[in-house]
Amino acid sequence: MKYLPIVFFLCAGVEALAAANAVTAENPPFDFNTHANVTVERIVSDSAATTLYMAIYPQRNHSIGISSEAYIHADGKKYPLKSADSVPLDKELYPDESEKIIFLLTFPPSAGATEL
Repeated sequence: MKYLPIVFFLCAGVEALAAANAVTAENPPFDFNTHANVTVERIVSDSAATTLYMAIYPQRNHSIGISSEAYIHADGKKYPLKSADSVPLDKELYPDESEKIIFLLTFPPSAGATEL
């Protein structure tokens, strides 16, 4: 199975962080993602990294794969995935139907976050 990168257009969420001079956004808005059952619950951004706290909500008989080529698009640029915590990359994952999976994806800091 070829994995498509999960793509999040977080322009609104990351720009809101910079505009508010904050480092955390709870339930940030995003324009697009490639999987309806994957959500961004929180963004923590500082001069070292942008970390997305993610959740997978299980769907019957559906698998999910997080690609090592995943990226976010913010500030008019692509930020490639640096690391993932609590979820395997480039492998099919079949979540238990009763369990939401929480994981972290870490990306380089966005331009907006470095201005804090």
